Amino acid sequence: MKYWYFAVLSIAFTLALIWAEGKRKMTAALIFKALASASFVALGVFSFRMSSDRGKTVFLLLGLIFGAVGDVLLNVCHLVHESPLIFFIGGMSFFIGHIMYLFVLVPAAVPYVVPAVIAGVGAAVLLLIFLHRKQNADRVLFLESVAYMITVSLMASFAVFGFFSKTGDPAGILRALGGVLFLVSDTMLFCRMIRKEKAPAALGALLLIAYYPAQCLIAFSMQFM
Repeated sequence: MKYWYFAVLSIAFTLALIWAEGKRKMTAALIFKALASASFVALGVFSFRMSSDRGKTVFLLLGLIFGAVGDVLLNVCHLVHESPLIFFIGGMSFFIGHIMYLFVLVPAAVPYVVPAVIAGVGAAVLLLIFLHRKQNADRVLFLESVAYMITVSLMASFAVFGFFSKTGDPAGILRALGGVLFLVSDTMLFCRMIRKEKAPAALGALLLIAYYPAQCLIAFSMQFM
């Protein structure tokens, strides 16, 4: 895989981000998060230039860009007193990025659409029960978690079934791994938000360690499309 050094940079900046957040240096954290996101976007841009099916890979590139914008905006919230508007825009940017990925993942799993939907929705329901069991999340957070978990569970499901529809395809393998890591990352994110008292302190670092490699895997997959 070419341009691997952008992935290395993204992971290195992720580790720096984890350190900065642990020290409550939020300005430094914002800078490191922006650099980690810029690195996977750069990987996506160069991978997109290598792809032969740009009609599809453009959606993956857009997903990376929307994800990077969401990354930065959510961290900006820490610097402007948890602005609800910025948080909402950042969350919507993430959500749109997930939808962009589905434009590629769904057609790749056409032979398995029904089982992919059943598996994705089933996983989302189980995860939502786990997240909200004996919890009193406010209505907005509840609706956000439902929308996100259904979307990311479908992403992971279609990515995995897409791999089975064309085994041996490098792009399918990378997207499947990325989709599963996305599901792990988003589940940990909402676990931190909803189950604050019971969520382990290390969860914040673990979700970042899952999220940034997921984006890099999606970016790498474009080199084989």
